Amino acid sequence: MAKLCHGFPEFIEDLRDEQYDVDSVTPVLPWRGLYLTPDINKKLSSFAGGLKNGDKIGNINKKNVNKLKKYIPVDYGHWGGYWWFTSFPIITNIHYADNLIAVMRRTSWWTGDVIWYVKEDGKFIRRPEPITSWVE
Repeated sequence: MAKLCHGFPEFIEDLRDEQYDVDSVTPVLPWRGLYLTPDINKKLSSFAGGLKNGDKIGNINKKNVNKLKKYIPVDYGHWGGYWWFTSFPIITNIHYADNLIAVMRRTSWWTGDVIWYVKEDGKFIRRPEPITSWVE
């Protein structure tokens, strides 16, 4: 029996040729695009300030945050002490079977959803609404 994840079965060993699970999607980088590596994230976070250091959170450098916002998305973390420098949605997982593709997305720094593409007459058709959503 397959383990369910967001209403979609996880990888089943004996269906190896017909079902796949992808846990990383990296799109082609657009011209002048920037991949957010851990090192870049650390430098941008330090530049913006407001980082957690032990039990204390430092001051946010609003001037630097405004500079960054001219070029990239900048949102302060939900619980404080960290930053989001990314655009949404982010595809976090894709599950594929012969008749269904389930795409798990983070739609903001605190929300996400799952979109189904169901095979009809040999083509995958996107369902008009997400089948589920979540809030942190």
